[in-house]
Amino acid sequence: MTKGSARKQPPAPVAWDGRASLRAAGGDPAFLNELMELFLKDAGRAVVRFGRLARAGRWPDLAKEAHRLKGAALTLRLGGLAETLAGLEKAAQGGRESAAASRAEQAAAELEALRRFWSGRKRG
Repeated sequence: MTKGSARKQPPAPVAWDGRASLRAAGGDPAFLNELMELFLKDAGRAVVRFGRLARAGRWPDLAKEAHRLKGAALTLRLGGLAETLAGLEKAAQGGRESAAASRAEQAAAELEALRRFWSGRKRG
């Protein structure tokens, strides 16, 4: 490979500490990949649940769902996403529909960016 031909990875779209995430996976890149794939699959379903719970006005359930996903994001060292989910959790706890909707949309956008980043990372 000649100098300059190495494909440079784009920065993560959300605050993510890749080294700490790898350490959390026991230093095993394959296990980290498996964890991230499972997280992304679960997070996709969670985003759908966020909308359903918000439309039904089920704020305590929405807060619990955001809290659960926030914990998984923290485990994978996805700090920015965890902050967004903490904001969603807090808004849902307060029954603040507008703030919860905004945070849910933000979380969905961050997750989509993370999904694209992770998919490109595996190919690169």
